[in-house]
Amino acid sequence: MTEKMIAYCGTACNGCPSMVATLANDREELEKVAVMAREQWGLADATWETVQCTGCKGTGVRIAYCNECGVSVCASQKGVETCAHCDQFEDCTTLEALFAQFPVCRQTLTEIRTTLN
Repeated sequence: MTEKMIAYCGTACNGCPSMVATLANDREELEKVAVMAREQWGLADATWETVQCTGCKGTGVRIAYCNECGVSVCASQKGVETCAHCDQFEDCTTLEALFAQFPVCRQTLTEIRTTLN
């Protein structure tokens, strides 16, 4: 079984349709992800090329939005494994905006945080 890969923000990368399609080199699925990105995530200029991703923690390709994501930028600069590992987790306004759109990320990070204490 593949180890679960968690992004800084709490996204389970292994289940992310962008990463799954990228790793499978499946352009048809990436086209579907681009449609989802435009319609559900508000990324009006998303194309199959810009939704490719191998995870925000690596050196490979990342979905275009993640290159500008405040959560990703902050966490990588702080050198934390995930935002759950950050001392400012409880009061982070950047995360609050993300959690409003993706509540599952809050759940994942909160679960990680409980294992750290």
